[in-house]
Amino acid sequence: FPDSLLCDAGGVMDALQRSCATCADSRKDFYILGDTSYGSCCVDEVAAEHVGADCIIHFGPSCLTQTSRLPVLYVFGREPVDTGHCASCFRQLFPSPKAHVLVMYDTVYSHCADGLSEELSKEYKNLVVSSLMLPQVLQKKQTTLEDVHLTGMGLHGGYSTDASEASTHSEELKRKDGEFHRFGRYFRLSSPADVGLGEYQIFYIGSEGLALSSLMLSYNRNQFYSYNPETKSSRKEMTSINKALGRRYFLVQKAKEARTVGILVGTLGAANFMEVIKRLKEVIKLAGKRYYTFAMGKLNPAKLANFMEIDVFVLVACPQNSLLDSKEFHKPVITPFELEMACIRGLVWKGNYVTDYRELLPGGPYHHPLEREASECGEIEPEFSFINGGLIHFATSDETKSSGNTERQVSITCTYTCKGAVVRKTNTELTSWSPAGSYMQSRSWKGLEQRLGECEPQKAVQGRSGIAAGYSHEQNHY
Repeated sequence: FPDSLLCDAGGVMDALQRSCATCADSRKDFYILGDTSYGSCCVDEVAAEHVGADCIIHFGPSCLTQTSRLPVLYVFGREPVDTGHCASCFRQLFPSPKAHVLVMYDTVYSHCADGLSEELSKEYKNLVVSSLMLPQVLQKKQTTLEDVHLTGMGLHGGYSTDASEASTHSEELKRKDGEFHRFGRYFRLSSPADVGLGEYQIFYIGSEGLALSSLMLSYNRNQFYSYNPETKSSRKEMTSINKALGRRYFLVQKAKEARTVGILVGTLGAANFMEVIKRLKEVIKLAGKRYYTFAMGKLNPAKLANFMEIDVFVLVACPQNSLLDSKEFHKPVITPFELEMACIRGLVWKGNYVTDYRELLPGGPYHHPLEREASECGEIEPEFSFINGGLIHFATSDETKSSGNTERQVSITCTYTCKGAVVRKTNTELTSWSPAGSYMQSRSWKGLEQRLGECEPQKAVQGRSGIAAGYSHEQNHY
């Protein structure tokens, strides 16, 4: 349950228990998962496995990210929508009946898609209404998810547990004859031979949030319009996509100059998250950088501020939660796509933006093979730094092999050219150097030190008593 629906969790569980009491096998245990480990839009497989669950019922909005272990029943709910008013706003935004419009919606408004399509399809011949494509489980399990009937509760959901056709990068990435499967949504263009996806305008039903932001960045060549059922207002989205992409491109430049990268694990239930973490480690190594891996649950600036030796963080999460606004953070937080743009040489950003990390894996539309030959010893062409306004030269080499294992040592030559002056640093061979340890040595306070054997033992003395507002030995001024 998301935080907004926790007040209904007890009643829903009682209804489920009463419904299952009439079954032949009535010995079923239900648990309420209230505090999600990461984002409320994701299926919390971690908490479910702590209680040995066989399946999960996910209530509320969802990012429709593919799970890896447990079958899931999705109950999105039925948020109220005035279909007539929505259609009226649609006609005002698109007065021409020949307009090519693609309709998308938040998961909680999926129940209104059929009604809206019936009302507008007769008038708009080039109207395309997307449909939800529920994710499948990658692993086959012996347990199956039984039908759950919630009578009189007005709930809407569906599920899919057939994993026979699931692949590493999921069927969401297939495109054939104008068909698109992406972000848990499926649609087929009416005339793909004549009009491409870039010429469609997108009408989104839902409130402003991460779901809309993810779609706008991924489909940044399309003009977006939105209708908010809560306020019954419609508008043309005037948010500058170019400005948002410019901000992300700035973060890519920051990542290019980073020497130490922190990999933030933002999910433990999404499919293929371990594969993308493994790939990110290889990308970072080939770029001559060092990395640390962190698993710390929900992120906030205070948590990441404890690791000031990290130059940039990369967040592995679902498409919605990966777009973290890091303005309040001390160090930038980027996506796996942005890290690859910064570390893989030869990649050129052509305007496409990827928020789903599975599209970067082998078989995905944006997968780029890693060329290890490029990291052989030798001078690499310098790159211009948009941050410092100078040139940066890097050279890497693999030098040592011991105990049958290849141990990577990096010899880095850095040359900074700034304002016409060139300062060349001597080669430094990094053998057993740790960025965290080096940063700790530069701190004035390094934490509590036990100093065992250095101090004489002393008798215990009476300490302070009371509270911070006024200890017993302090004079009472109140």
